[in-house]
Amino acid sequence: MFFMHAVFAMSVLSSAIICQNTRLAENSNDRGVEFLKSGNYDGAIMEFTKAIELTSRFKSNTDVSSKVPDNGIRVIDPRTAKSLVNRGNAYFAKNEIDKAVEDFTLAISIAPGNVEAYVARGTIWLIRKELTLALNDYEKGLKLDANSVKCYFGRGLTRLNIGDAKGALEDFDHAVKLEPKNVDTYYYRGDARRVLKDYDGALADFDKALQMNSKSALPYFGRGNLKFYKTDFEGAIADFTMALRFDEQMAQAYKNRGYAYFMLGRHDDADKEFRTTTKLAPYFAAEIEATLIVMKSWKK
Repeated sequence: MFFMHAVFAMSVLSSAIICQNTRLAENSNDRGVEFLKSGNYDGAIMEFTKAIELTSRFKSNTDVSSKVPDNGIRVIDPRTAKSLVNRGNAYFAKNEIDKAVEDFTLAISIAPGNVEAYVARGTIWLIRKELTLALNDYEKGLKLDANSVKCYFGRGLTRLNIGDAKGALEDFDHAVKLEPKNVDTYYYRGDARRVLKDYDGALADFDKALQMNSKSALPYFGRGNLKFYKTDFEGAIADFTMALRFDEQMAQAYKNRGYAYFMLGRHDDADKEFRTTTKLAPYFAAEIEATLIVMKSWKK
């Protein structure tokens, strides 16, 4: 009889501890989100780590349960994966990319149905130009959620980077239908149309984006590129200037404005733009040199 009472008491105590840990974990995760929003990334990481520790524990050497993921921890609460994704986002914001990948990968191993983890990791692969890995993660995300705007958007960007502008356009079309008020999607759909030489469609998308947000740099940049291709160099300069008004760190806008100045014979202005470009993004130096050789041949 005593044994039964003891077992019952232990069960109640265990449940109470789990509930308490769950509440504490939720509080830590919420504080972490607020820190992340405010730019306090170290504080966010600390709070997300607390949430992870409260909702999981390290496996013992004798734990051979097939239900335990091979990641060093046993999950006792589904909130662990959510906090791992959040902590990964904080690491990403701090530019600690390898740690971010570790957290996103661990989240996926714990909760393979977590679409946000695939989106977040796919974004890192995309930034790193590991495009096959990026494509794989976005496609896994879409298998889990066929209405994920982030997955369509990410896969569209990936396809654009691998030269599949038609596939990218299809993805951006899906994203626009699901979320018709996203300015960035209109810009990138316009860019896909530009690559496909649908200049009227591209212009319509850039103008639509500017109607939604007249202070967004990307649509001005896209429209400037269109005008450049149509040899409207003065118009291109005007749009690149507007893009830089709203994003003065946009190296590509300085670069392309420099090309427009060069085509107008304003070589001193062009050189100034190229110096600014390479100061912001040194990797553009080789491209500028190669492009100017081609442009000089046009003018002969």
